[in-house]
Amino acid sequence: MLSSLKKAYVPFGLSFLVLLIFPSFIPQIRLLAFVPLLTFVCAHYPFAGTLWLSMFSGLVVDLYSKSAPMGFFALNYTLTTIIVFRYRTYFSFEKIHVFRSDAVLYSFVSTLLHFVLYGLIEMHFKLHFFSIITDLILMPILDGVYSLSLVFFPMKIYEKMTKPKWLRKIRRVFILLKGARWSIFRWEN
Repeated sequence: MLSSLKKAYVPFGLSFLVLLIFPSFIPQIRLLAFVPLLTFVCAHYPFAGTLWLSMFSGLVVDLYSKSAPMGFFALNYTLTTIIVFRYRTYFSFEKIHVFRSDAVLYSFVSTLLHFVLYGLIEMHFKLHFFSIITDLILMPILDGVYSLSLVFFPMKIYEKMTKPKWLRKIRRVFILLKGARWSIFRWEN
């Protein structure tokens, strides 16, 4: 299992950087920083590995959070992964619109569970129409846009730079041209 974790280094690193850096620029917007990682993990890993990584991501967010009790986000991300993992057949990291939709779905379910769990812990929890609109509709859409712009596109660029298929195609063309040139030269003689 540890050898398969190598695929998750890049999305984890990008998500962790967003967790650390984004609140210093725009503190009013609270993104779920590990949504791209957890969407990627749901698409590529077995159920046990996905649960472990979601719990680890939640513990990292718990260490950084000051409002919720310890273990709150670990429980939230783990329960969200249990709910969303059944839709893994629809998760595709290669298609842009599907990845964005999966990130929006994961963020929506996580925010809904956040409301439920926070309501169980806090006695004086008030839910307003404005908070429902912003937290359940606008924030998951913003998480989807964030997943695309700050994690999906950099990962695709990294993938293109490390595994250039176009270079192999160019080599094949040169080999074919070289072979064709020599065969034409031999045919003329």
